[in-house]
Amino acid sequence: MSNSNHLRVFDLYQKFCITLISINSSYLHLVIKLLIQNLVPREMYDEAPRSQNCDIKIGSATFQSLQDLKSYVLTILKNPIYEVSSPTQFIELDAAHTKFMYELLSHHPKAPTKLKDLQKILIGCNLIDGKPTKCFFVERESSEREDISYIKACNIIYDSFSEIDPQKTLNENQITLIEKILDFLIKIFKLYPLSVTYLPAILKDIFPHRRFNEDIQKIFLINILKLTIKFDRIRTLVLDACLQKLVEMDVELKLYRQGDKVDPSNQEMANKLDGLLLIIFDYLDFAFQINVRSQTTCFGQIQPNSSLAESSSKERQALLENFFELLDIFQGHLLMTYQSKYVQYIFFYLCSYVEIYPDLVQYFLSRLINYARDDSEIKLIRINSIHYLKSILIRAQYIPPAIISKSLGYLISYAKD
Repeated sequence: MSNSNHLRVFDLYQKFCITLISINSSYLHLVIKLLIQNLVPREMYDEAPRSQNCDIKIGSATFQSLQDLKSYVLTILKNPIYEVSSPTQFIELDAAHTKFMYELLSHHPKAPTKLKDLQKILIGCNLIDGKPTKCFFVERESSEREDISYIKACNIIYDSFSEIDPQKTLNENQITLIEKILDFLIKIFKLYPLSVTYLPAILKDIFPHRRFNEDIQKIFLINILKLTIKFDRIRTLVLDACLQKLVEMDVELKLYRQGDKVDPSNQEMANKLDGLLLIIFDYLDFAFQINVRSQTTCFGQIQPNSSLAESSSKERQALLENFFELLDIFQGHLLMTYQSKYVQYIFFYLCSYVEIYPDLVQYFLSRLINYARDDSEIKLIRINSIHYLKSILIRAQYIPPAIISKSLGYLISYAKD
C-alpha cells in the first residue's frame, strides 16, 4: 500500500481482508504481516537515507554534524593541559572551555540536577575495567563532585537541531493511513484472539534490518509500540521482540578506547541504537506517566507526576504488573546475553523513577540478588546478574544509601556462606 490512493480505498481493503479470513483462516497470518509491514510507508525504503548532518550551534561555534561536535569535545578532553592519571586528580577547565562545556552540558537530560549550584567544570578520570579513563566532572558549591556524560548532552542537542521525531517527516496521508492500519490490526486481534500468537514470528521476520536507515527503524519502532498502547494485551509479545532486536544490534557493536581508530559503520550503528533507546525511554515515560525528561513524548502528553502511593490500588497493581513483565523480558534476553553494552540501561532508566515509584528499584535489585544467589540457576545468568548489579549500584546515584547497603549486605552474607 502507498499513501494517498490506498488511503481512499482502505475501508474496502479492510472488508476484503475480513471476508478473505472468514473464508480461509490460513490467510490471517499473511494479512497481519502485510499490515505490520506497512507501519513504515513503503516508499521510504526506496528513498535515500536522510542526511544525519545538520548545523549544531553552541555559543559562537557551529558544527556540521554530531560527529564533528563529539570530536571537538574530545579535543578538550585530550588536551595536554588537562592531563590526569588517577581518580583523585582533577583539573579545572579554562574560562573558554568552561563557557563552551556549560552551554553543551545544559542540554544533558539531567542538567537541572547535575548543574545545580555549579562551581566548576573539571576533567578527572574514572576507573573502567581497572584503567583510568578521562571524563568530565561538575563540582558544586558544597565541593561535591559528580561525573557527567558529554555524549548524552551531544545527543540531546543534536536532536534539538535535527528532526527529533521521524514521524514528523511523514505527510498527513501517511500518518492517517498508519493510524487506520493500527486500528484495523486491533480489530483483527479482537475478532481472532489467538491471532496475537503470530506476532513474535512476524516481528522477528519483518522488523527492519539494522542496516536500514535510522528513520525506517525509528518509525517502525514507534508505531509498533503505539499498537501496544492501543491494545495492551500484546505488550509483552511486542516488547520482547523489540528488545531482542536491540540486543542483536548491541552485541554487534565494538567498544573502542581513547585513541583507537573508530570504524564509521560501528559509529553509525551506535547512533541508530541511541535513537531507538531514546524511543524506548519515551515509551516508558508515557507508560508510567513520568515527565523526567519531557512532558511530550512520541506517544502523547504526560500528566503531572504522582507517586505510586497516591495511585489507586488498581493503578498500582497495573503498573507493577507492567514492571514485572519487563523484568521477565530482562531475564529472557539480557541475562542470557554475553557482554550486552547498552540495552540494559533501559532497565536502569526504569529504576530511575525511584522518586515517584520507590518500589521499582527494590524489586529490580532483589531479582538480581536472587539470581546471583540461586545455586540452581545457570552460570551465565548468575554471572550476568552480578555484573548488572555491580553496574547499577556503582552508577545509579538515585538509589537510596539504605538500599545500597542492604543489597551489599545480602551479597556479603552469601559470599561468607
